[in-house]
Amino acid sequence: MVGKITVIMKKEHRKIRGYLNDFLKKGEKNFWIIFKKNVKKHFEIEETAIFILVGKSVENELDEILSLRKQHKEILRYMKTIEKSFHKKQEDLVRKLTNLITRHATYEEKTFYPKIDQMLEEWQKEEIIENIRKMLN
Repeated sequence: MVGKITVIMKKEHRKIRGYLNDFLKKGEKNFWIIFKKNVKKHFEIEETAIFILVGKSVENELDEILSLRKQHKEILRYMKTIEKSFHKKQEDLVRKLTNLITRHATYEEKTFYPKIDQMLEEWQKEEIIENIRKMLN
């Protein structure tokens, strides 16, 4: 059975992929701005609502959390590079960014979130979900 955190974060990943697809199809800056805003918000949710509580609750997950944070920084660096030269052709950079995001989201959905859904107590999951919902509004 898929856990609650996995379900809510998969839904968020689908929204981000949708924003990225809108940008890829249209190539317009306003679609990039929407995508960028939502990626940053998503990372903030993960880092403050999930990683902190999981890190406190399940010590052996710290390395994994550090790795996910490192991936966030790498994705944001690619986004910054793309944004700096937005007017130039950058299919290669955008393709690399898309691949990074896809690998990152797939890992979280198939490995990280199911694992924490399994490891955490029900009250801990509810606390995380409550924090996520507050941040989404």
